[in-house]
Amino acid sequence: MFFIYCFTLSDILASSPPNEATELKATLNARRLYASCVNEDAIEAEDNDVILFFINTELGGWPILQGSAWNNSTFNLSRLLLKLNAYSSSVIYNIGTQIDEKNSSFRSIRVR
Repeated sequence: MFFIYCFTLSDILASSPPNEATELKATLNARRLYASCVNEDAIEAEDNDVILFFINTELGGWPILQGSAWNNSTFNLSRLLLKLNAYSSSVIYNIGTQIDEKNSSFRSIRVR
């Protein structure tokens, strides 16, 4: 007798691993990430505080969020752009490489 199993990725990630000691680290990390994304109670409990803390501490704050508490003298645009680039989020500019369509051994650096 043949059994046909049809699993979705969410079924696999939501299931408990047979043995965490033998599971690949990438699979374990995928399970943890999935669990954190579907845990609505934890997401609701954190509310906006996590993102606001990140904006204020890592990115130096935003004037529209801080209102009269905004201190323009401590804002550093270069630091902000470098920090955003570290998170792969370029707002003002984007740097990348591009392969020439006519000569695949030629690459160019593109700044937008």
